[in-house]
Amino acid sequence: MDESEKKWYAVYTRSRCEKKVFSQLQRKNIEAFLPLRTEMRQWSDRKKKVEMPIISSYVFVHIAAGEKNSVYLLDGFVNFVRSGQDIAVIPDREITAMKRAVENKLCIEVSNSNIVEGKKVVVKSGPLAGVEGTVTEVNLKKIHIFIESIGVRLTIGLDDAVVEHV
Repeated sequence: MDESEKKWYAVYTRSRCEKKVFSQLQRKNIEAFLPLRTEMRQWSDRKKKVEMPIISSYVFVHIAAGEKNSVYLLDGFVNFVRSGQDIAVIPDREITAMKRAVENKLCIEVSNSNIVEGKKVVVKSGPLAGVEGTVTEVNLKKIHIFIESIGVRLTIGLDDAVVEHV
């Protein structure tokens, strides 16, 4: 199959089934990406480092349109993430950015937000209710990767030495 026909898609899984779905994709030789981070978890009797998905209930797959049926059959699969009526296509550059952040063990925070730098907003409640403005975000210690197709923003912490003016 021609690699140029393949696109990245986000697969929505049942809660806590990300690793199970990822494992099934690997067994079927389907290219997949499950961004994980190591966290220290506390139980009543012990502490343990565990790998947790960075984006809960999401696994990313790199497939051609004809391969979607094999993904639908996976145990733990819920649906492909959609953008309107269509299945959301994730640009290669956004997957590459996530992979680099994970590989380099950068601190990653996830938020679902449609608030994007440069967009006009209005404050809906509180002391500034009704005030309109444009979102500006200047923080040289963090980089924000907005995965627009699925409405997820990754905030990645950076050291001062990594940042410079363009």
